[in-house]
Amino acid sequence: MTSLLVYGSAQGKTPEELGDRIEENLQNGIGHTRLGLGYLGDENTRSPLHKPEGAPAYGLYFDPSQKMAEALEMLRYLRGRFGNRVELMIDVHEKLAPTDAVKFAAALESFGMFFIEDILPVEHLDWMKRVRQVCATPMAIGELFNHPREWQQLVINREIDYIRCHISQLGGLTPAKKLAVCCEAFGVRTAWHGPGDLTPIGMAAQLHLDLTSPNFAIQEFANYSEDMRKVFPGCPELKDGYLYANDRPGLGVDFDEEAARAFPYQEPVKDMFQFRLPDGTPIRS
Repeated sequence: MTSLLVYGSAQGKTPEELGDRIEENLQNGIGHTRLGLGYLGDENTRSPLHKPEGAPAYGLYFDPSQKMAEALEMLRYLRGRFGNRVELMIDVHEKLAPTDAVKFAAALESFGMFFIEDILPVEHLDWMKRVRQVCATPMAIGELFNHPREWQQLVINREIDYIRCHISQLGGLTPAKKLAVCCEAFGVRTAWHGPGDLTPIGMAAQLHLDLTSPNFAIQEFANYSEDMRKVFPGCPELKDGYLYANDRPGLGVDFDEEAARAFPYQEPVKDMFQFRLPDGTPIRS
């Protein structure tokens, strides 16, 4: 096997616009789409926020109650439009209080989600057993994990269904392979973290790990621009919803330093890393 099933993301300012992006994914052979809590890419709530005087002007404001309501509205529309033609995931990004997470998981049960991602932050993982009590939807978690103690009990107690750590954050391929083998023994499958800022070299490393893991499930993937392909010759290729490895030596991806000089890093600090509650209180991004 040289190819992997992947999922993509979709964003939009309205349920209809979001549905159009999912339609584009389907036309490209991608039948699995991840959404955000609300509308991915438009994290400011669509309803007016009641903010106090002096609340900072910068940052993305996030009202948990409104975002949960908007997410349910979004899913009702998408299931009405697509039925079961698409597999949907939703990423909570650890932004809910534990009691809200339990309530939200229960509300999502009727939508037949492929999985719910990062419903709890690392410091509140003891609440996962309560989530399991109200919700049979598969759970995916792990992109913020660093140490085996963070995932060990979740796997052993079968409180999650997909492990999706960031490979370099774990320490590289060797600890990630050990984690995959451990998870296999407990029926937990892999869905490694593959965000848009992961280099093609990092993605190729994950691809090779996926190809050697019997409990591989699905790979998060954001496709590459032509500029990215110039800088990283040998990028994994996406074809009709599957990601393909090449037959070059090693990971199969090179880095062209001369080509990279044309693209100096200039990205400023993003609002998406400065989330706030309606009163201006900073929360995790």
